[in-house]
Amino acid sequence: MNKEVLLSIKGLQIGEDLKEEQTIETLTRGLFYNKNQKNYISYEESFDGEESVKSMVKFDNRSLEITRKGKYRSNMVFEEGKNSITEYHTPYGDFVLSIDTKSISIHEKEDEIDMEIVYEMEMNYERYAKCKIEMNVKSV
Repeated sequence: MNKEVLLSIKGLQIGEDLKEEQTIETLTRGLFYNKNQKNYISYEESFDGEESVKSMVKFDNRSLEITRKGKYRSNMVFEEGKNSITEYHTPYGDFVLSIDTKSISIHEKEDEIDMEIVYEMEMNYERYAKCKIEMNVKSV
């Protein structure tokens, strides 16, 4: 069953020197559904006021995957205690990202889901940042 949701995403990156901190927040509507024992949220977001990017979050109790299509393309996989490597394509160039997932927390309530992912990221094989993503999904 498809259901419309309100999705709040907050991303935090702390640079390796611990001096540079960047927070990005997004609030958007999306579509939530369940297929083959996985949960999906599809939504659109824009970067720097440019055309929107189609995004998909796919998750279960142990892992989470964020896929973006458009000018910014990536497929980031988060699985606690595991490292994944992906390419991140942007209008400014392509990057190789290594994602070392430290923890994933997913709490489901009747009409709301809270998710938190803590990870360290390397960009082009160099340590880049400690990161955290917090997502809140509510039925509309």
